[in-house]
Parts: sequence; structure tokens; C-alpha cells
Amino acid sequence: MPVHFRDDEDLADTTCSETSFRRASKWIADCKSSHHECFRVGDSSWFPTRVLDVLGDPDWVRLQISRQEHLGQKYLTLSHCWGGTCATVTNSQTLPDFVKGIRLSTLPATFRDAIRITRSLGYRYLWIDSLCIIQDSDEDWRQESAFMGQIYKYSECTIAATGSINSQGGCFFTRNALEVQPCKIVGSIFHPKNEDEEMYIYVIEAVWKEISHSSWSSRGWTLQERILSPRVLHYTRRQLFWECQRLDANEAFQQGLDFEYQDVGLDNNFKTVMAPTDPQSTNNHRLPDSEGSTTKDILYSDWQTVIQMYSSTSLTKSRDKLVAISGLAREWGTRIDEQYCAGLWREDLHRQLLWQMEQLQENSRKRITPYRAPTWSWACFDHRIYNPSVAEELKDCIHMGVINKIETIPMGPDAMGPILAGFIEIKAKAKTGRISKQTDGMYCLPQVSDGYSDEHIEKGGRYSNCIPDIDLSHLEEVTCLPLVSMPESASEPTLTGLMLTQVRGEIQDQFERVGIFHLIGEHACSWFNDCPEKIITIL
Repeated sequence: MPVHFRDDEDLADTTCSETSFRRASKWIADCKSSHHECFRVGDSSWFPTRVLDVLGDPDWVRLQISRQEHLGQKYLTLSHCWGGTCATVTNSQTLPDFVKGIRLSTLPATFRDAIRITRSLGYRYLWIDSLCIIQDSDEDWRQESAFMGQIYKYSECTIAATGSINSQGGCFFTRNALEVQPCKIVGSIFHPKNEDEEMYIYVIEAVWKEISHSSWSSRGWTLQERILSPRVLHYTRRQLFWECQRLDANEAFQQGLDFEYQDVGLDNNFKTVMAPTDPQSTNNHRLPDSEGSTTKDILYSDWQTVIQMYSSTSLTKSRDKLVAISGLAREWGTRIDEQYCAGLWREDLHRQLLWQMEQLQENSRKRITPYRAPTWSWACFDHRIYNPSVAEELKDCIHMGVINKIETIPMGPDAMGPILAGFIEIKAKAKTGRISKQTDGMYCLPQVSDGYSDEHIEKGGRYSNCIPDIDLSHLEEVTCLPLVSMPESASEPTLTGLMLTQVRGEIQDQFERVGIFHLIGEHACSWFNDCPEKIITIL
């Protein structure tokens, strides 16, 4: 294990100490001066519509609204848990007063602490969502939410109130510094005959658990805020943590958590998505790490990992499902350069349509109402989503059918934000079949299931496995639409597609997604041999 991971200055018994402020300032200064990969490429003059001006009277702050006068100036952002409702917000009534001034004593503890941090780090401007967006104006919300990605992308640093469960919890906590500070010893443990040397002893167990297991990490908005920010300063209940493109550190290991036992913080793949791009390079993400993978293959796989992480979080307002990752979608879009469709990417749609939910009781499998996304998008559910079909090793799967058209109707100016409606038009073979619930609770298509053992499959048999989105107990049959099949060289020949039900109405061949199916076996595709191609619209 490397030693001397921290400076000689002892830690204080609170994260509100001058020692902690000096450490945070040094992390920022070192990053700005020597971390070229942390520089955000783009409009360096960008500035939010509103910010808090925290200088002046120590007992007051002021809502600054003259954006044009401050273009290019530096500001910090706050990432925090609302914890339900936030007591102090900017609305149409409070806006005129807040422009004149806000008494610090009227603000919740998390905001007061963030203002103190901003002042101590030498910055004048701070962006806080509940104070810098007019909360009772749908128009202002739609406009500002479309800027959310840029707000965090171009901030100097994001202050994360990671240790707090709501706006009243604050950023600062008392602690036993001895529990955080590595123990310095002098001796020759590994080579007794050598001269004594200084080393540090520290219990290495789930170093990042204070972040990954926090209420802050379970909030839907914070994933985007964390990935997009060039630098994040976490205030946990025990110590400060630092994240940037180059360095992961905390107060115990101030020079970096680069030993092999660290439980990694934010996936480095996501960090490199935000790294500066080289205009002369054709690969502006990261180098392919598996044979034959392209940059897009890797980006698709990384995007699915983002969705899996994001779908495990919760949102105070259900309507924010798509807007809370619209900034990330915009960043991925600059690299993928293709149509974004309610959480999926156009050119990889065959695979991305095959998402599935974690195993749930059937009566808990329900789409969110009111309408939030088409049935073919994972965004119409509030359950954990995963999609093994988008793994890099499955990039060579064979596409079946042709996607003629895909459209979504945005609710506001942000094409990557909330939507009013959407549909996909696919030309493919489709077949209606009976669906049956097995004794183990799983579903299958009995007409294409003649055995389950490996030996049976090796002899040319086949079987089916159906994974529902919603309760299927009321259905006797479904329409199966094949989308991808594995090449003959695959260890287990498989065909995968969507299960659909027809929408009642005047227009024929309009369907809703109700799940996915797998047909396993060498002759799995033969079930569709006698089917003519048709055009199907999925709503």
C-alpha cells in the first residue's frame, strides 16, 4: 500500500474547520492549475440566469438576475436532497424581495452552510436550484431545466451535501478525527533489519460507502449533477471527499485514493465522457477496450450503465424522469451524434428496446400515470432497469426488421426533456401466440417450448422465456415482434424481441409493449418463417 497519502496537518473534530477549508481550497487550486483533463470545453463565458451573490453583508445574500453583466464569471453549484418539500424557495411572490436580499437566518441549514463554504473558498456566486428557479412558474422551470446540464458542467465546483437527508440537515458535522485520520507509526514491519521508517495504518473498508450509501446518492438528480460537474466536493458525515477527472481523494488520503483496495467512486468511464475532446481525433471518448468495439459501442454500453444506475434512484416529482438526465443525454448526444428518443438512441434501437425490469411481484408492475413516456421506453416505469443486450460483447447481434420511423413530441423547448407522446413504426415479421404462466411463476410461449434441458437444446429443441413489464394474468395471447438474434457462432442461439398487445381503436396495427421474450435453440427463428412482413406502430 502506498504511504504518505495525506499531509501532516491534523484533522479537526468538525468538517467546518479552517483545516478542512484549506484542504478543499488546495484541491481546487491544484486541479485548476495542473489537471488539463478537468477543463470543460465549450462556452467559457456561460453563466446561469440567476445566482446568489454571497458577498457583502455577512448576514445577507442577494438573488442576482442580471445575467449579461456576469458572463464568464466563476460560480459554484449546490447538489442536495430536498427531502420532500423545501421550506425556502423562489416563487413569483418572493422573487422581488429575494432580489433585494435574503436574510441568512431564514434559509435552511444546508443553504447557510453552502454559502459559508462558497465564501471560505473565495467565490462570490452560488447556484441553488430552489432559489435560482422560479418554483411556481412552469415556463421558467421548463427553460431552466433545459439549462441544468450546462449549469453544472460550467460551474467551478459542485458542493455536495452528501451527508444530509434534507435541506435542514446542513453540510457540517462533528466527528471523532481519530476515526478518520490514518494512524502514523514508525518502524520496520516488513524488513525488521532495515532502518525505521514512517508509515500510515488505515482500515480500508468501503471507503466510498459514505457516498454510495447516502440519501444523496439515491436522489435521481444527483447522478447527472455528479457526472457533469468538473469537480465535486462532498461533505459527508465523517469527512470531505473530492472528485475530479484525475483525482479521487478524501481528508484521510488527501493526495489520492489510488490503492488497489479502494471501492471506486464514480465509474471512470463516465468521467472520460466529460473529458475535453481533441478535434483532430476520431475517438473522443475512450479507447476501445475489447476487440472490435467502436467508440459508439462503448458509449451505448456506458449509457445503459447510466440508465441502470439512474433507474435505481428516486425523484420527488415523477414528471422529472426524463428531464433529470437530459443534461447527460445532451453530452452523450454530442459524441454519438444521432436522434435521442425518450431515453434511447436511434441507431442502436434494436438492442436498446430490449430493456427489462428487475424481478417484481406482478401486481407491482405498473406504468406511471399520468403519461410520461411511450410503452417502449424504460422511462414509463419507476423500477430498476437493466439491459444485457447492450453489453459490448453482444454488439454483433443480427438485427431483425427495419425501424421505419420514430417520433417523440417534446413538452417544451428541450428535445431531450419531458415528452407528450411518442411512437415507433417497425416493418418486421410478427406472430401472435399463446402465453402461459408456469408453476414457478415464469411465463412462456408453449407452442415454441418443447424442452428446457441443455441436452434437449443440443439435440435441436427449443424453449421460450417471457419477461413481462406489467401483470399479464388477464392475457391469453401476445404478439411477438423479433428484434435481434445471436449469430450461429454464439454459445446459445437466441432470438429476442418485444411482446405486444393491440391497442383498441379505429387504427389497426397499433400496439403497446407488455414485455420481452427469448426463444432459445438452434431453430428458434423458424417459428416466424411463415409470417409475412407487416408495419407495426408501437405507442
